[in-house]
Formats: sequence, structure tokens, C-alpha cells
Amino acid sequence: MAALCLGSSSAWADDYTTQNASCDFESTQTLFTTDGRVTGTNVVDPNSSTNHLYSFASASNAANATPGAFAYYDFSDLAKTAAKVDISFDCYIPQAAGQVKVSFGDASIRKSSIFTTKGAWSYNNSGAIFAIGSERGKLNGSTNENYASVSGTSYGSTTTLKANELLGLWVSVSATVDVEGKKVSYTVSNKATSAELIKITDAAFYSDAANACTQLDIQTGVNSQTVYIDNLLVELNL
Repeated sequence: MAALCLGSSSAWADDYTTQNASCDFESTQTLFTTDGRVTGTNVVDPNSSTNHLYSFASASNAANATPGAFAYYDFSDLAKTAAKVDISFDCYIPQAAGQVKVSFGDASIRKSSIFTTKGAWSYNNSGAIFAIGSERGKLNGSTNENYASVSGTSYGSTTTLKANELLGLWVSVSATVDVEGKKVSYTVSNKATSAELIKITDAAFYSDAANACTQLDIQTGVNSQTVYIDNLLVELNL
């Protein structure tokens, strides 16, 4: 089965047409492009509980912070003219002592911005629409405390949502991106319990520079960490 499947076009409520880019990772074809100190593979084992995953692993190398490890799935050939984009996926982000993020944004900006003199640490919101992951920084007086971050909002021990409720476990993300209005609505839930962790409506794009939703990417500046993506579905309202 091909990993990329395009659904048939259909009428949309406001005269858009809809196409689906369904990424089930049941094929050996790897949809993501990897750069930096990283390997990316599809996990295809019908007897495994981790079947149909995309596995993204950073190297065990202290130099990962410069320029970092990076992988991206660029669907700009389909979505560059989309007025709205619906994206859903499941992901596992480890509780690493450092920055590990999964995001989507404008491929024309996101693809290259990790390769700077500041490395992965500069790859925060440039061209991003939405980002979920871990941060390391000063929280409650500690420079090494790791906490969860969603689109620039820190979730840690100073809030009701703790890092261990979002990191180191499977979460489901569902988002609607209004490209024309530069707004995004999203829900993040605990995959195992279906408990809703975060729900935001009509938030501004994480980066004002983003003008299209054409890429899903993963980046990290930490060592020997693995991020997983599963059940990715992209619906384009053209």
C-alpha cells in the first residue's frame, strides 16, 4: 500500500474542494526527509504494538545541539493554495532534557531555518503555525527543568497542566488551520484516556511569517531521543 493516498475531490460548504493526504506508514516508502544528525524509518510489523509508525531518532552525539536533528514531510505541492488545512496525528514526545518539537508550518521557511549558527535552539517559531514539544529553560528558578510547550505557551509546574501530562506519553492532536485568516484551532488529548488536555480556538499563527500550511516537521537538539508519529491525516480545503 502506498503511504500517500489522495482522496477524490468533493464539494465543500463554501465552494472549496477537499483532498485527503492520508499517511498510514504501512509502506516502506519514507515520507519524511531527514537532515542533520538523525535517522527516520517506518516501523512496519503487523505483530507489533508499534505498527504503522514513523520513528525519528536523534544520534547519541553531544553535537546534536548544533545544528540539531531535523526531519520534515513537505506537502506543499498539494497545499500551497489551500485556504484551510485540517491536520490530525498522534505523536510521542519523550521527556528529554532539552528541546524536542513537532510542528507544522510554512515549508518555504521551516525547511532551512534549523541550519544556523545557533543550531536547534534558534529553531523555535520561524515559519511555524503550531508547535508541541519540550523546552529547557528557567521555570520556577531552575535553568534545567524541562517543561511542555504548545505554540509558545509553557506548560509546567506553575500551571494546571504538568509536563508529565503532555510529554513522555502518546497524545492525539487535531487542528484546523485557517490560512487566509492566519488562525489555528487545535485540541491536544491523551491518546490512552481520550482526556482533553488543551483546546484552543482561533489562536494566531505561532509565527507571523507563516503564509501557508505546507509542512509537518520534527526537530531536536538533544541526544539519543526518539519521537514517533502515527495516524497522520491531512485534509486540504482548496
